[in-house]
Amino acid sequence: MRNYRGKSLGSWVYGDLVSRKGSLPPYIHFYDSDGCEYMCDIEINTLGESTGEKDINGTTIYTGDIVKRTSGLLGDEYDGFTGVVKFLMAAFVIESLDRKDGTSLGDDVAELEVLGNIYDNPELLEGVV
Repeated sequence: MRNYRGKSLGSWVYGDLVSRKGSLPPYIHFYDSDGCEYMCDIEINTLGESTGEKDINGTTIYTGDIVKRTSGLLGDEYDGFTGVVKFLMAAFVIESLDRKDGTSLGDDVAELEVLGNIYDNPELLEGVV
């Protein structure tokens, strides 16, 4: 399982996070499809942790992802709920885009769809208070 992701030279890399002593930024340690081992410095502001969960399309959910809940139930108060995945107070949560409400990631994971992330798709956050 790839526990973290981060951007390196504009491309996403997935693997294990390795911290360094001093003021050096962490890097991601990973293997490519041919089994070759690599280590990449990452842009620290793009670091995301895997939640260990997948959305309705089988996409792994990371912190920093923008997700939408689609229950398909008419009148369900959380149908269409959209938010950003975060790790707060020892739990993965979805903070609503209007920051008025939130929910635990585990409560709705079977009905979530990853729309994008806050790094590549900032337009999904436009108009948010």
